[in-house]
Amino acid sequence: MTAMTFTQGTSIVFLSALALTLTYLMLIGQVNLSGLLRDNSGIASPGRIQALVATIFCSTGYLIDIFSNPVGGTLAPVPDTLLAVLGGSQALYLAEKFFSAMPKNRL
Repeated sequence: MTAMTFTQGTSIVFLSALALTLTYLMLIGQVNLSGLLRDNSGIASPGRIQALVATIFCSTGYLIDIFSNPVGGTLAPVPDTLLAVLGGSQALYLAEKFFSAMPKNRL
């Protein structure tokens, strides 16, 4: 067994254990997700919802690329379209945060 193989195996085991632990804690209610998609006033935030959907979309697309075209020893290159979608999504989220933080009488 080479050091590279050991490191890869150990990383996979650690990340899998971390994912399973977090999933379990979310399911039993130890991780509070109640305000994840709400803004400070308590209503659903369109910016947060679209940011979450875009992040899931981009990460799923990247994982599909990795599994369909494995590159030995390196991470697969991130497609420009995924970067553009994720960057645009985060820009929209930040714009929503900026305008919601401004005093209402100045708009």
